[in-house]
Amino acid sequence: MAAHLGQRSQRLVSRAFLGVTVLVIGVSMVVGAVVLLISLAKGPTGGGGYMFTVRYVAPASSVESGTMPLRATKGEALVQYDSVTVTTAEPLAESIQLTRLAIVAPFVVFFLACALVLILVRRVWTGQSFSRPAAGGLAALAILVIGVAKFVPWLRLRAVEVAVDALGLPLAPSGAAPGPDQGWVVPAPYGLEAIDWPLVVLGVVLFLVSVLLYRGTTLQDDLAGLV
Repeated sequence: MAAHLGQRSQRLVSRAFLGVTVLVIGVSMVVGAVVLLISLAKGPTGGGGYMFTVRYVAPASSVESGTMPLRATKGEALVQYDSVTVTTAEPLAESIQLTRLAIVAPFVVFFLACALVLILVRRVWTGQSFSRPAAGGLAALAILVIGVAKFVPWLRLRAVEVAVDALGLPLAPSGAAPGPDQGWVVPAPYGLEAIDWPLVVLGVVLFLVSVLLYRGTTLQDDLAGLV
């Protein structure tokens, strides 16, 4: 009798935990959807025009004469600037779509992760094995996280590059120095430094966990077969 009550209590606690997990995941997905809608509403054209920041090389005359936009009023301070923010009302459709895609991509991965948790909760609730699906889901999620870490920075840099070209902003000829009266913009190239490395590390860790989970499940099945 006591053993039966103990098992029943464990089932109730387990069901309660799973219910709280579903509630938390559901609230997280709703909050994520709201944040996504706000992010899309605020940018890239939420301020009435497409806005982006790009590296700027100042004209030589402003540097030599000291006519810099910011000067210290107390004490001595060297104020340097190397970027400008450009706002335009031009219909830069490609840049806008690239920026929106860069905003949406991380949220897609987040929603997929939430869906994976809900699927696993359902399998536990119905008494089905979840180790192998969890391993496969974690591996897929890890690949998506690594993809976002590499793809989203490229989207943002490409959007700026396309906007600079569409607006005809001055670009530097190869090996040239700033002119006396006009500077130029320098769109940042895509390279290793542009990748979101913390996300890459997270993706690698998730993939390793999925491999360990899969190997652990396989070993457990092998041991069960020997009994």
